[in-house]
Amino acid sequence: MCGEEKLPDIDSILDKIVPINDRDLISDPAGVFWIGVNFSQQSSSVLKVYINGKLGNDIKIWNRLDSFASYFDSSELWLAAKSLLIGSTKPLGMAISSQKGSPLGGRIYVSSYGNSLSYYENLIGSLNNEGKHIFQQFVDTFLGESRKYPLKSVVCSLGFGSHLETNFKFEICGHCVFKSDKEAMERSLNWARRMNLTPDAYLKVLGIVSGWNISQTKNNHHTFLGFGVDGTSLHSSLYLKPSLSS
Repeated sequence: MCGEEKLPDIDSILDKIVPINDRDLISDPAGVFWIGVNFSQQSSSVLKVYINGKLGNDIKIWNRLDSFASYFDSSELWLAAKSLLIGSTKPLGMAISSQKGSPLGGRIYVSSYGNSLSYYENLIGSLNNEGKHIFQQFVDTFLGESRKYPLKSVVCSLGFGSHLETNFKFEICGHCVFKSDKEAMERSLNWARRMNLTPDAYLKVLGIVSGWNISQTKNNHHTFLGFGVDGTSLHSSLYLKPSLSS
C-alpha cells in the first residue's frame, strides 16, 4: 500500500544517515525515528519516516543533511538553500516518503528564531519566485503591524525527489501571531478568501476541538500556520489543538 517494495532503499538511507552505533543517537532521549502514515480517498497511502536531525555537533548535523539530499539527486538544490540557511537556522530533522508507484520523496526541516521578514522573503524568493509573492500576501494577512518586528518561532522545510513533497514550506508559531482564537479565525478566513481556498475543513476541525467556544481573549487552539509552494501550486496549513483546560 505504501510502496513496500522501497523498504530496502529506505533501510539503505537510514543505515548511512543514522548509523546504529552512533553515540549521539544512543544517548538522545528524544529518540531517533517517528513513523507516520497519510491516508487519502484520492490516492494510495503514504508511509513517512521522520528522522531526528538534531544529533551531534553542527558539522556532523549539516554533513548528514548533505548526504540525505544526495540520495534524491538534489544536492545542487540543497546546497543553494543551505548557503542561506546555515548560520540563520538550526536543523530539526528529515523525512522519507514512500508511496506505491512513486519514487521516494525526501524532506529537510529547519527552525529559526528572531530572523527578519526580509531574510525569509529572500530565502523563499531564491527557491521559488511564486513563493515570494505568496509570502508577501501571507505577511499582509496574518502579521499586520507586527511585521515590523523579527519573527519568533519559524519552521521551514524543503522537499526533494517526487510529487509526494511540496518543494518549500514556511510555517510560523500561532501563539506568536494571534492574541485570540477569534482573531486567528478571522485572519484565517480572510486568507482563504484572498487565496481562493476552501476553509470548510478548517472550520469543521476548529468546531470539534473548541466546541465552538471561540475565545476573544486567548489563543487556545491555533498552534502553527503557514503555506507551501510547489511550482505555482499553493498549499496552506493550519495546526489546531484541543484546549487542555476543556
